[in-house]
Amino acid sequence: MKAGVRGVLSLLACLLVVGLLTGLKPDTGASGVRYYGAGADGWARSPQGDVKVDSIHLTQRVRGTGSYAREVTTTYAFVVVRLRVSAHGESRVFSKMELRTPDGYTYEQLGDPMLARAGYVNPGFTSIGAAVFEMPPDRVAHSTLVVYPTQGFLVVYQAALRFDQVVPADLQPETLVVLADARKEVTS
Repeated sequence: MKAGVRGVLSLLACLLVVGLLTGLKPDTGASGVRYYGAGADGWARSPQGDVKVDSIHLTQRVRGTGSYAREVTTTYAFVVVRLRVSAHGESRVFSKMELRTPDGYTYEQLGDPMLARAGYVNPGFTSIGAAVFEMPPDRVAHSTLVVYPTQGFLVVYQAALRFDQVVPADLQPETLVVLADARKEVTS
């Protein structure tokens, strides 16, 4: 009988823990992604890391820096987002970034390694870089930026840092945007 009571108590304890974890876990909606929006200071903060958008530029010509940099052009529009990222607890990669348009389209950042990226960051540092998106000019206005930090080995839920309507309607095109090399600063 004591073994049966222990089993029932263990089951109840497990159900209580699962109930507590479910109640404490952020609402992720149907997609399984928990979104963290930008605060008044401009930083979007999540348990995995923080992101801040420094500036946004619209152009048809971008060029990286360094000895292998080349100019890249488009007949559409490049949206250049300069940003800062920092990690919490463990090193993170901020390699998946998207611009989502109000009419439902999603554009991922260009994969050109010559263009500066915020990328990989260790805790205690802030990585400063850029993400470049190519899209039709008529879809640029009022786009939302979404940044996904890596989760490590065990994924409890997917976090995403979101900047709603980060691209204003009155953004003017520039002739050439030169991307500085990604760099890191000590933050703590």
